[in-house]
Amino acid sequence: MPLWVVPNWKNLERYVQDKRETAEKYRKFFATVPDVAFFTEPENCRSNYWLNVLLLKDKASQQEFLEYTNDHGVMTRPVWKLMNRLEMFKHCETDCLENTEWLADRIVNIPSSVRLEKMKPLILVGGGGHCKSVIEAAESMGLAIGGILDLLENVEGRILGYPVIGTDDDIPPFGLRF
Repeated sequence: MPLWVVPNWKNLERYVQDKRETAEKYRKFFATVPDVAFFTEPENCRSNYWLNVLLLKDKASQQEFLEYTNDHGVMTRPVWKLMNRLEMFKHCETDCLENTEWLADRIVNIPSSVRLEKMKPLILVGGGGHCKSVIEAAESMGLAIGGILDLLENVEGRILGYPVIGTDDDIPPFGLRF
């Protein structure tokens, strides 16, 4: 087994448990939302919930949900685009796709990443314009920022209120600590 896989393999059960906890929160939340069904594991099965799926009532609801969530910083996507709907395959022969089309027009994948509250604080590298954009995005998502690594002359200063805690030379130690 390649070396890089071993640490992730050892944490696999923890990752799956985090995803299952996230899925349970989704299940409880969407149980109260009309015309939205959260897909749960069938009886006698154990899902890893690597993808979390919502089933909406129709294509218009799917599009409305996708637009609203993505406009508000939640990255959602349709489950797939059917190959026969892709330009290069639109003239290819297909069989009856009634069920597939029905699902494709209603399913939305919602985030399933490990819970954000368990994340370590971010250490940002470089204090320029992109750093400021990342700070705004991180703040909007509720992520903690531990500090910024920037040019030596900026160390001990602040960027948008966050401390400059070191330089690029400090990346290895911060990578190990955070």
